[in-house]
Amino acid sequence: MEIKDNTGNVIELQLPMRSDIAISDTVSLLAGYDGSIEQARDKFGAAENFSGEPHLPGLRSILKYPE
Repeated sequence: MEIKDNTGNVIELQLPMRSDIAISDTVSLLAGYDGSIEQARDKFGAAENFSGEPHLPGLRSILKYPE
C-alpha cells in the first residue's frame, strides 16, 4: 500500500487495506523514489551513482512538432 502521510508514529495509507491489520502483523517501509537526480542527491545522497540522463528532454519534448 502507498503511504499518504506519516507524522510521528502514525501512518496514513492512500487506500484502505484489503483486510484488517492485527497486532502480530509486521510491516516493511520502503522510501519512494521518482527517478530524478534531485531525489538521488537530496534523499539518498547518491548523485554520483545516478545512472540516468537528467539533461535529456522528456518524451513530450522529443515528439513535439511545429503547428
